[in-house]
Amino acid sequence: AISTDQIAAISSAAIAGLSSSGIAALSTDQIIALQTNQIASLTPLQVEALSTLQINALSSLQISAMTVAGIRALSTADIATFTTAEIASINAAAISGLSTIDILSLSSTQVHAFTHAQSVAMDADQLAAVIAAYHNFS
Repeated sequence: AISTDQIAAISSAAIAGLSSSGIAALSTDQIIALQTNQIASLTPLQVEALSTLQINALSSLQISAMTVAGIRALSTADIATFTTAEIASINAAAISGLSTIDILSLSSTQVHAFTHAQSVAMDADQLAAVIAAYHNFS
């Protein structure tokens, strides 16, 4: 097996070139070892191939490196499991990757975790979903 040190040393281009099954085969320790530039290089198909266990292993720093396409590729069920720190770590430039359904799946505590920069980056539909999600659980 490839060590976590070896995983961390792989170029982001090489990570982006892995098949979906290759990404899905990584252990949670190997996922944890991925560097932010490697996370940013993941394709939507690779993100879709990640298991819930692998996604739950991602750190807030790793989540902050995800692109719009990467955030969009996450399932609503996986986004609903994000901690408040993970919600707050989504890069404002990638916030448009969240669908209104994703936002409506969040608890009021999670909705409160959105930062000002994230809120400013949201479109009208996303903001309406934030308000609805807050009222659904408050």
